Amino acid sequence: MISRRLGLILLLPLVAACRGDGTGPETGNGSFSASWVGADTGKLTARPRAVFCSDGNHLELFAVQGDAGVGLAVFPPQELIAGTYDAFDPWEDTVRRPGVSGAARWFNDKDIPSYQSDWGSLELTKKGPALAGSFAMHMRKVSGETDTIMITGSFSGIIPVPCAADSVPRPGPTK
Repeated sequence: MISRRLGLILLLPLVAACRGDGTGPETGNGSFSASWVGADTGKLTARPRAVFCSDGNHLELFAVQGDAGVGLAVFPPQELIAGTYDAFDPWEDTVRRPGVSGAARWFNDKDIPSYQSDWGSLELTKKGPALAGSFAMHMRKVSGETDTIMITGSFSGIIPVPCAADSVPRPGPTK
């Protein structure tokens, strides 16, 4: 079983990013679109933000439009390569390599529904440093309710930047 840290990797950027209007410094390059049906329906199209974190060897990709956000955490085998990445539940499963975990959240008139992946897949392609892909994931509501959605989407022209945490030197041994 993995720690709750992985769940936070997926949900915290979405919480923070949803405060923006999609035009500030949290936006990146390329395009991202997603739509979902089930307990709720919706869609978004936005410029995504992508970071590759050497520490933990994973790609974080998320997009925000208005009050909606969708994020993917991609876990490559060793380096980020093209191929199929099976989706897993970040609270229940160990990290699968190659694997992907997804999260989605938005505001509505009653609450802030948050969902996380439990199965599905991502097809990732690479052309030079640029990433593209399409995904389809079944997600369940984080609050433990039985609500589920099916989310599908695609992205292209994504060039990840280094993870900010990778530039922070680790403390050495103390004397």
